[in-house]
Amino acid sequence: MLAKVFSCAVVGLDGVLVEVEVDVGQGIPGMVVVGLPDAAVRESQDRVRAAIRNSGGKFPLGRVTVNLAPADLKKAGPTYDLPIALGVLVASNQVPPSPHLDDAVLSLGGLIGREGQESELFVIVNLDNIWVDLAVSPEDIASVREGLPISLRAVGSDGEASARIIFVSPLLDRETRNARVIASMPNPDHRWKPGTFVTAEVPLGDEPSKVIVPRKALQTVKGNPTLFVRDGDGFEARQVRTGREDDDDVEIVGGLEPGETYAVANTFTLKAELEKSAAGHGH
Repeated sequence: MLAKVFSCAVVGLDGVLVEVEVDVGQGIPGMVVVGLPDAAVRESQDRVRAAIRNSGGKFPLGRVTVNLAPADLKKAGPTYDLPIALGVLVASNQVPPSPHLDDAVLSLGGLIGREGQESELFVIVNLDNIWVDLAVSPEDIASVREGLPISLRAVGSDGEASARIIFVSPLLDRETRNARVIASMPNPDHRWKPGTFVTAEVPLGDEPSKVIVPRKALQTVKGNPTLFVRDGDGFEARQVRTGREDDDDVEIVGGLEPGETYAVANTFTLKAELEKSAAGHGH
């Protein structure tokens, strides 16, 4: 595969556009640079090979040919290491052939960033697989582990996607006291964009719940979670013990047996009548 990356050579006070063409083909493994390179440019193969390997990539096993055009312009220095490395990654299908790049204007000897501070030169974006950064409370982090499947929803959207946890930080954030968790999610249609706010559903246990009630069925009476359970022709207020919960449902681990009938709607009215009755008996 042939990849083309643009660089620049400085001739006097002028900049000249240089096309860095990289071809990866069959043949004896190695890299050759043509197009009037000097010794420093020819030595770039060792620097490029080491940089790709240390960055987690793989240097191709075939014959790598690098052409620096125009051929009549002498190429000097290590300036071409980065475009050659990027061309090798593209030609060997390790980087998408049409990445999205932020514009950048550079000049030889110029400062990068404000007052010499470090700054990004450009950003290569590959949306085929994205990472999701999550914050998990310390109460739940013990149940979260690498490899656990989760469900994701974008804030303001009904769409749902599946992801898998790939990292669980052993440390808590000093300010939020939450643990950082990273999940990986395939994104072949590029529907999910970096920077999107999401909510995640993380299963905290494999044991199924015996009794689950809607959150709206619960009321707090004298500081305790309470359900109104059918008793003859009416309802009795019964204290219950709760377990796991989410935004919609609550697990009942004590105080309610499977099959018992309880009120779901108008529970606030039942609570008001209960408190009114208790106040009447107090007089």
